[in-house]
Amino acid sequence: MIYYFFALITLIFFLIIQIFVSMYLPFLGLIPEFVLVGLIYFSLKNGNILGEMLGFFAGLFMDIFTIHIFGLKTMIFTILGFFMGRLSNKLDESMIRVQVIVVFLSIVFYMLSTKIIYGILLYGKFEIKFTFILANAIYSSLLTPFLFEIMNKWNKKLEKWSGKASRI
Repeated sequence: MIYYFFALITLIFFLIIQIFVSMYLPFLGLIPEFVLVGLIYFSLKNGNILGEMLGFFAGLFMDIFTIHIFGLKTMIFTILGFFMGRLSNKLDESMIRVQVIVVFLSIVFYMLSTKIIYGILLYGKFEIKFTFILANAIYSSLLTPFLFEIMNKWNKKLEKWSGKASRI
């Protein structure tokens, strides 16, 4: 249980970094999806129950701190956390190409689904810029191996701190 709490705190930390980068350090208007990469990491490592739970709370915090349709990111992150958790036993998350492909496809799904729902609910028309979606997915995917390596080291410390390693 303590491990779950530390994983949630990690995603909140990624949210703070993502907000900071989006406000002060955007690269050509692109913002890396740190929270989504963190969610994918913990879901692939620990399975669909933790993935769903973290997806729900990460999406909820993102909905609280952003001005968009409330509940949309909660729903999408919960779905992504569940499906990435289902793939946890089928994929080797230590392989860089698996990390990059999974993050790329997840970001494309996330951005396409938000644009479609925004188009339906807010604008009444679909205006999807595929080049922006692909550029953002590529940008975040290129950062993924570095983030996964940092999170591997952090995850080892989390397991040690939470007592999961000693099975208390």
